[in-house]
Amino acid sequence: MMPEKENRTKQGHGGLKLTIRLDDITPDMNMEKFRRFSGLMDAHGIKPLLGVVPDPKDPSLDYTGGDEMSKKARRERFWTMIRQLQMQGYQVAMHGLTHVYTTSVSGLFPLNRQSEFAGRPYEEQAEMIRKGKEILSSHGITTDIFMAPSHTFDKNTIRALLENGFTKMTDGFGTRAYRYLGMVFYPISFLRRKSVERAQRERGEGSKEHSVTLVVHTNTMNDKDFAAYEQIFKTCAFLPYDAL
Repeated sequence: MMPEKENRTKQGHGGLKLTIRLDDITPDMNMEKFRRFSGLMDAHGIKPLLGVVPDPKDPSLDYTGGDEMSKKARRERFWTMIRQLQMQGYQVAMHGLTHVYTTSVSGLFPLNRQSEFAGRPYEEQAEMIRKGKEILSSHGITTDIFMAPSHTFDKNTIRALLENGFTKMTDGFGTRAYRYLGMVFYPISFLRRKSVERAQRERGEGSKEHSVTLVVHTNTMNDKDFAAYEQIFKTCAFLPYDAL
């Protein structure tokens, strides 16, 4: 998705910088892998964006396995951790409401044909977004950034987000932030390898405005993935997400 005759933000001319977003952050995620990746980022001074699902109901995101901790205790531990990470400089995005796909509409960003939001009436979407923001607020989390599950949303989603105080979305193509329908979009990397190779070539050059976000799902990472990201962190220039 690209902006349709709306103003882009000021364009810079420096080398490509990278940022990190972590999707599917829930109380039932693979906490061991999340902590391992967080430790790797912390070692390199990288402050990411966390896509927190306010009311997770997608069974595919449950990685608790044989965890004997009660569901209530696990959630209390989770929200404490998110507040602590936010105080340490991690940013939080609202990653949908439940992460349950209810339509097969791809919406404005043509990557997937499954959505929690795209294709649903405006009133339903507005209520979902209001409820998600309320849940985050009840746990002491405030944000104006939205992360659509499966990258799928439509014009009604944007309208509902703006009505509920959201001003930014992590999605879109390109390497510079732009404004579309009143929302500021921060592009994601479509092909990680190409983004990383470019960032490696241009490391040491100027402007922070020239950047793209790598999308990470820690739940499904393996040792090879961790090793790859460790090398990326060593060889590329990164921005904290709040510097975009």
